[in-house]
Amino acid sequence: MQSRWNERDPDRALLDGTRGGDRAALAELYRRYSAPVYRMALALTQDGSRAAQVTTETFLWIWAVPETGSRAACPRAELMARTRWVAQRFTRSGGGGVAQVLAGFPPEEREAVELACFGRLTYREIAQVTGSDAMRTAARLRRALQRLAASPVARDDSQSCRALSPQPAA
Repeated sequence: MQSRWNERDPDRALLDGTRGGDRAALAELYRRYSAPVYRMALALTQDGSRAAQVTTETFLWIWAVPETGSRAACPRAELMARTRWVAQRFTRSGGGGVAQVLAGFPPEEREAVELACFGRLTYREIAQVTGSDAMRTAARLRRALQRLAASPVARDDSQSCRALSPQPAA
């Protein structure tokens, strides 16, 4: 499986592959780094349950946000920096993360955000999947992303919702 990714820097290739939507790369990145990410999250949160949530949020963030603007020379350092950032936001927001914020959304808005962010679908594709009108879906997604942007989880990161916004349909 390793030959599938860049042999000079396989971890960088895994990180880039994950950001590009490669599920196999995400699975391998998680296999390699979930334990160190969890240990760092545990050190920062001092709570096993919260550390597990921070670990999940860290990998979700890497998957959902293709590029965050900063790239450390070492992928491990980049993952640890992202873990620290997620743990700080998790703590500031009172123990919740993106998943907790989305849990409070109406089901239609939550589904639209999940399909846009994690499924990387356009609003037209979301409308097809959900059987809804494209304009209604676009409005629903816009409202949900505005609510997400106003949440404590995203408030201190001006790029988070821009990065989470789906690409316009061609």
